[in-house]
Amino acid sequence: MENFNDVAGLLSWLVYGGGVILVSSWILDKIPEFVALPSDTKKMLNGVLAVALALLAYAGLVYVPAEYFTLVDPYLKVIMGIVVLYAGQQVVHRLTK
Repeated sequence: MENFNDVAGLLSWLVYGGGVILVSSWILDKIPEFVALPSDTKKMLNGVLAVALALLAYAGLVYVPAEYFTLVDPYLKVIMGIVVLYAGQQVVHRLTK
């Protein structure tokens, strides 16, 4: 997995690196109604959401000016840092409980 040094790198990973599959699975698994669905239905919905997210990320890469990414990059780094630290804290909490 590549490092996300900027917004464009994150969007590229989502589009070209298969990140949308991970993101769509994570989002859908948080919805209790989705978890209760039959397996084939879950596969189809996950695929549809992954395609939609990939198209949105690709549209961002193509249509959003590079100057916008430059403005947003510092905020993405703060958010990503918090997400990584929070996820790590959750793992430590579960392991030490």
